[in-house]
Amino acid sequence: MIQGKQEASKAQFMLAYCQFYCKDYVQSADSFQTFYLTFSRDPHKEEALYKQGEALYLASPDERLDAQITQEAVSALAAYQDQYPAGTYIEQAAQYHSVLNEKLGRKAFRNARLYNTLAHYQAAVVALYN
Repeated sequence: MIQGKQEASKAQFMLAYCQFYCKDYVQSADSFQTFYLTFSRDPHKEEALYKQGEALYLASPDERLDAQITQEAVSALAAYQDQYPAGTYIEQAAQYHSVLNEKLGRKAFRNARLYNTLAHYQAAVVALYN
């Protein structure tokens, strides 16, 4: 209904925040990404990229579960750090990035330990290097 109008960017940004505050983090991250990609000249572009990473960080499941969202969060936060090295949210983004990398490291170690327990030693070595 408002696509192509001036209010479209504001509506997309508010939608993303509504989803974020309703704790629908995956959908919120998608909405922030849509905003970031669609409204490239908007002054909220930096905030949208950061909030995408933060939403995925908050949606990141325990290390024993699938790591896809965690990897997406790492990518989004790395993109923010690359795009805005002196950005408003750079310290928090770096902290989230570090926490997520530690989580992925623990997951890799758990996988390697499982392979070792199952006597799949070569797979254990590969899991540790990945």
